[in-house]
Amino acid sequence: MSSDPSGDGGISAAGVVVGDPGGEVGGGEGAVVVGVRLLMYDGNAIPMRSNLVGDNSLVNLGDISKPATALIEKVSDAVGGICKPWQAVRVAKAERKAGLIRAGGEIEITELHQRAAQRWLEEEAKKQENIESITALAIKYLDEDADPSQVSDDWVANFFDKSRIVSETEMQELWGKLLAGEANAPGSFSRKATNTLADMDAGDAIQFLTLCRYGWRVDSTRLLVYDYRNSVYRDNRINFECLANLESYGLIRFDPIEGFSYHTNHKELKLEYDGRTIDVVLPVRNDKHHMFLGFVVFTSVGEQLSKLCDASPVDGFYDYIQDLFMEKGLLRTKSGE
Repeated sequence: MSSDPSGDGGISAAGVVVGDPGGEVGGGEGAVVVGVRLLMYDGNAIPMRSNLVGDNSLVNLGDISKPATALIEKVSDAVGGICKPWQAVRVAKAERKAGLIRAGGEIEITELHQRAAQRWLEEEAKKQENIESITALAIKYLDEDADPSQVSDDWVANFFDKSRIVSETEMQELWGKLLAGEANAPGSFSRKATNTLADMDAGDAIQFLTLCRYGWRVDSTRLLVYDYRNSVYRDNRINFECLANLESYGLIRFDPIEGFSYHTNHKELKLEYDGRTIDVVLPVRNDKHHMFLGFVVFTSVGEQLSKLCDASPVDGFYDYIQDLFMEKGLLRTKSGE
């Protein structure tokens, strides 16, 4: 059975200590650690990886903006201070953590318990690494006038509850954009949008980001998916199976029979795609001008998550839509004529 040399109960019987920045271990005066959250296992100090700041860090806090500092503070406050490694701190004063197993009134520590403790350390270290990586990625997408302090603590806590297990680089990039997007404009992304992203794997995300490339700007971004068997869609694997899958996540509504229409009081409508515009003349139906949008529309969640997409234009898609609208009599002239 392990004992506590400091006399204040800091080391658990399993020999596992979770360090808390701001304390001391073993009377180590002058032992100062910067950017390290310390864990002790079986008498050995294990510094947790901290890649936000420091000599080998992703971010130098001396160079970052106030919004970036505010974001780090917000994350730290919401998830228990685990992202405050930039403060110069004394090596952690040991505090009680899991590891006490009582059997028959006596403390019994077995190799099984030690392996369980080691597994816990490894799992938590990986989650910590994911949290810090995503936060560092978010910083580069922050606006200069962002105020992350206005983001709800509950939103941040839910965000990291879902994202801390995400280790794929491509997915971490999306989570970083999501965190930055909420920091730039608090309330932009709902809890449901966060949870939906958490349910998706990398393949689902690629499908969704690809579909976003077919969005035209009207009053908001509107997907224009007509004959999805056409090569302009098919070549990018936008097909029935893809659309049905994205609908199952609640990102889009997909109606391959009747489709969806846009109604307005305006006779003409300007559509924009990749900086190029076309002016559409709308027919009248039931005293309203309308435009057939095709067979797919974003849901509220889909529209929110579409903001994460840096949509590169699809080759030939502008011409495809222009030719289609010309054929249906919605354009007076084609662009350039």
